[in-house]
Amino acid sequence: MPDGNGIEKAGLDLYFIDRDGENFKASVLYDPYFFVDINDPSRYAEVANYLARKFEGCFTSIVEREDLDLANHLSGLKRKLIKIAFNTVGDLVETKNKLRYGHALIFHICAVLPFN
Repeated sequence: MPDGNGIEKAGLDLYFIDRDGENFKASVLYDPYFFVDINDPSRYAEVANYLARKFEGCFTSIVEREDLDLANHLSGLKRKLIKIAFNTVGDLVETKNKLRYGHALIFHICAVLPFN
């Protein structure tokens, strides 16, 4: 669905019933994303810049997230990841498949992590 600027964005339509029994809909626009982990911690900025250039329409940033898969995940330890956001889910799936199957990268990517 297009946003206020006419750019195609991912959206979620939510349907509700109010107290009077009337139906209404609310649409929420969002940027679908996933995280990428790399082996060499000194190259996060380089890989993020490369991904932004390689995949048109994506937005990259370096973020620190708690790793909930660790046994001691309540300790608050964080790790760096590259967040890649897109306007549409189709762009996300296309890029994720290219990264996963290694057709588009000169860097070794450790993991393409789901968006949770």
